[in-house]
Amino acid sequence: SALLASAASANEIGMNAGDGKSKSPVYQPRDASAVRWASALTSKTLGLKEDSVTLAPWRLAICGDFIREQDAHETPFEAAALSGLEAGERVASFF
Repeated sequence: SALLASAASANEIGMNAGDGKSKSPVYQPRDASAVRWASALTSKTLGLKEDSVTLAPWRLAICGDFIREQDAHETPFEAAALSGLEAGERVASFF
């Protein structure tokens, strides 16, 4: 068919990891980018006891390394990661 004729073979695209026998294609991303938002660096946090803030009527959670007390986590990366996890759990509890 035209669909099969226009698609690349699994060997050209790649194969799934594992036993090497899978014929399911593994497509490579077309584009990837990352942006560091330098203006977002804060000198102070909100100083809250929680890692995220939830606005339940809107089913909205706000997270980031700026939410909790400054010395609550060892690094800003840890603070951001834990804040995101907590925000995700809070949003999931809405459903």
